[in-house]
Amino acid sequence: MLRIFVSLMLALALLTQGAQAQARKTLESLLKEAEIEYTAIEGGEFKIPVTLENETLVVIAKEVAIGDGTVDSLKLLHFYTLVVEVPKGGAMPAQMLKKMAEINDSIFVGKVSLAGDVGVFYSSSMWLQNATAELLIQELVLAHIQRNQMKKTLQPFLEEG
Repeated sequence: MLRIFVSLMLALALLTQGAQAQARKTLESLLKEAEIEYTAIEGGEFKIPVTLENETLVVIAKEVAIGDGTVDSLKLLHFYTLVVEVPKGGAMPAQMLKKMAEINDSIFVGKVSLAGDVGVFYSSSMWLQNATAELLIQELVLAHIQRNQMKKTLQPFLEEG
């Protein structure tokens, strides 16, 4: 009986160690595991070129935390990419802002947002603890697809205005 108890305790300890090691994964370790090209930039962000159908765009990725960052289960991976630039000195057309709200109401993953006088961005997040190399690749591909669809929808508003 004691031998079974000790075996169970050892198995539990190994599982706990494995869970702790898994919880310590990082965005950079996932990028390396997935063999994704990237450049580390300031602020703990990573610049990731994503190419689909001969078109390359840059997705910026970073780790963020809910709260003070001490709880591994509350850490996220956050991704964003430029959809369209804001015209210099120009206001965003009201119909474009309305369309952005409609897009946000209808998409299931991610969001489109206006970042001051910089531009319109697509962004999304995923839990770090659940992230795998495969899911990371999927998220980057989705960012590329969503960005292209949003650009196609929003760019005409800027050309009209």
